[in-house]
Amino acid sequence: MSIDTVNDPLGDRRIIGRYKNMNDRTEDWERRQAFKTPIVDEDLINHPSHYQTESGIEVIDVIEAWNLPYHVGNVVKYLLRARAKGEYLENLLKAQWYLNRIIEKIKKDNPGIKPGEMTPMSHEELDQMTRNTKQL
Repeated sequence: MSIDTVNDPLGDRRIIGRYKNMNDRTEDWERRQAFKTPIVDEDLINHPSHYQTESGIEVIDVIEAWNLPYHVGNVVKYLLRARAKGEYLENLLKAQWYLNRIIEKIKKDNPGIKPGEMTPMSHEELDQMTRNTKQL
């Protein structure tokens, strides 16, 4: 089988040798384009769908209702959007990065601390602590 190339409507070159005929290639191209169609009615700035549940609860509302500090809010954000935006594992790793960062900050500011030894913090104390995060 020879490898032939043609220009498709997007202007990039596709290999057609793997298709039995041009109709198969065209159907595959049309199928791929269907996934690229933007959702016209979606408000990507104010209410992106990847930050909402099916019932309309938004991640920002959860973060604000719980008054979560920056690092913890980002953990929640990446966990809640993991299946809806981008690559699943990448979102989980981003959440882990923020979680590890705040854990290291707490350990650095409280040498020798063990789980269960830290007294509960108010939202203000936790927020102040995370705002003072410097390079670890």
